[in-house]
Amino acid sequence: MTERYLHAAIRVSAAARDRQRVATYMAHLAVRHLKVGGPKEALSLLRAAQVAEPNPTPILAATVRAHEALAYARLGGASTKAMDFSARVMDTDTTNLPDAHVDDALKETLGLLGGLTWLHLEQPKKSLPHFAPVLEGVSSPHASGPLPPLTAHGLLGAVEARLALGELDAATVVRDLSGLLAERHH
Repeated sequence: MTERYLHAAIRVSAAARDRQRVATYMAHLAVRHLKVGGPKEALSLLRAAQVAEPNPTPILAATVRAHEALAYARLGGASTKAMDFSARVMDTDTTNLPDAHVDDALKETLGLLGGLTWLHLEQPKKSLPHFAPVLEGVSSPHASGPLPPLTAHGLLGAVEARLALGELDAATVVRDLSGLLAERHH
């Protein structure tokens, strides 16, 4: 969704007094700001989402905390706070969610966001385990079609972590990643 549509969705949801949707759309807007390099704006929006809905669903609460950790990590100086948020996100209880598929998708998303957070905190070794499910999913014989954006970010994060650890040279990483992506599109 573009920012304009998100603003409209926030206004309509507020007019309908639907706090859950207001908070959800604010979180989506925060994610857009994170993607374009605005972690301070993202944090403001995530805080506003928490104020708008003080009792969010487990999915929204976990998603907001995960993006909050990533925003703090991207700010650099707040690394202790980011680590605390990241630890809280990884401890989020998703067992009471109504749908097992949603539970798996949420855990994968939280894992990827945790990996990206550790990577931004210059902790590549801690980030690698969070990227493992993405690498397994991409190389699965049942995987096909274009990669979802978060999966692509996870793959790039895994490559960046491996390079930071000096485990693989850049040419090998690019070749292997290109091969995986080429297989997905055939």
